[in-house]
Amino acid sequence: MIRTTRRLLAGALAAGALLAAAAVPAGAAGTADAYPGLFGSSDPTYDGVFRQSISVLAYVAAGDEPPAAAVEWLLWQQCDDGGFEAFRADTSKACTASDPVGFTGEDTNSTGLAAAALLAVGELNAAEAALGWLEDAQNADGGFPYFVGGDSDANSTAVVLLGTSSAGLSPQQVAHPGGATAADFLLSLQLGCAAAPADEDGAFSYNATWGAGYANDAATVQAALALSGAPLPFVADAPSTSVPREACASSPSPTAVPSSPAPATTAPSQPASTAEASPATGEPAAVPTPSATEPAAPAATTSEPAATEATTGGALQPMRAAKAVPQAVGGSATDFAGGYIARLIDTYGGAVPQLDFSTGQRKPGTVSAGDTAWAVLALSAIGVGGDQRDAALQTVLAEAGKDDGNPGILGLAVLGVVASDGSRATVDGLIAALGATLQEGATTGSPAPTSTEPQSGGATQDALSPTGVTSATPWIAGLGVILLGGGAAALVAARRQDLWA
Repeated sequence: MIRTTRRLLAGALAAGALLAAAAVPAGAAGTADAYPGLFGSSDPTYDGVFRQSISVLAYVAAGDEPPAAAVEWLLWQQCDDGGFEAFRADTSKACTASDPVGFTGEDTNSTGLAAAALLAVGELNAAEAALGWLEDAQNADGGFPYFVGGDSDANSTAVVLLGTSSAGLSPQQVAHPGGATAADFLLSLQLGCAAAPADEDGAFSYNATWGAGYANDAATVQAALALSGAPLPFVADAPSTSVPREACASSPSPTAVPSSPAPATTAPSQPASTAEASPATGEPAAVPTPSATEPAAPAATTSEPAATEATTGGALQPMRAAKAVPQAVGGSATDFAGGYIARLIDTYGGAVPQLDFSTGQRKPGTVSAGDTAWAVLALSAIGVGGDQRDAALQTVLAEAGKDDGNPGILGLAVLGVVASDGSRATVDGLIAALGATLQEGATTGSPAPTSTEPQSGGATQDALSPTGVTSATPWIAGLGVILLGGGAAALVAARRQDLWA
């Protein structure tokens, strides 16, 4: 169980690897900005922890040390039980319990992404507490709800898997005591040949009750990445140019492309749907695109990429810490998801488009920057659709250039470039723009630690935050989520069998 690993990590921290963080609570007197240490100046109510986590992960991906104030801000946001809300303006007050009816309180998306970030910067006690909270949130079907007690959905399950993959767990190892795994749940939502007439075979639905049988682009890009087993951040081999597709008799183009093996992904040392109010990109949260299709879960196969030390390959310097790469769910499921994503990007001119909420249809000529960035990461991790991946990455970079005050899209752009083993100069430019969004101010005091937070003194280690989304409706809440450690993390990976056992 995850509690066993808590003792393991405590021992590792006692060896002197982890340093405590010092921070000032949000809005404290004497600060120059409203929330010193927070990336971005826009209202953080629905995306504070999310954009912070993405930003910190971007620094780690680039091989740079995240600003100490940014890590401190994140540590302040963690609740006493290990979970995270999207944002807490007053961290002196207790967290609000997760509420699936009101869409308030601690949520799995913020907590899952925060866990990935905390592992990346070596805040292992805080990360392990977050993983413990997530363990208790898993539903009997193997999936995860946005808020505890709600229905499982693809986006929330995918974001949680980004955290558990960073801890060394494969999607099949994230199992409910009843036996169902997170991989089982996601595969149950993948569309098969019944969706081929609408060209949606390989895509994923949002969940089993709402939008069932219909492709949801935001759910697909995140679920595909999560099933690849790649941790954040990662660097992948160059993807093939194949666009895999199942041989469906009713397919518009029934020519099947053989599945290609997933590329080796390495973790460097060290985020919802197509919509316009989404945490990482400031885009809206999307609704599934209706079409007359029925889901058919494909058979999963198993591929076993070898755990390897983190390196960026040619253009980028090696990252700070190596982590094991979890096993992917398998060639067919992930390859066919990659094939759908590649076809989608081709159809819409190098981007995942936004959704028109009045019609439930995609909007040609528009760009969902966040979903397009997740698509870049998914194709890189799966290792297919190389031409489409490159086109989508250029779209993401163009969007980041147009909105260089948006930390979510800047951070996702960094992760995409690094995953593609791209230009060092491009990464440096994005990090400089990201750093310019950091709110400044005097910092005093130290964050109130979680029950597992170490109290050792010394320099500040960076931490992270999870994904937050708008809570206006179940649709926006669930889909807004899309937008969206070194040696000790490897130690967690080595002992991953103790988690969710």
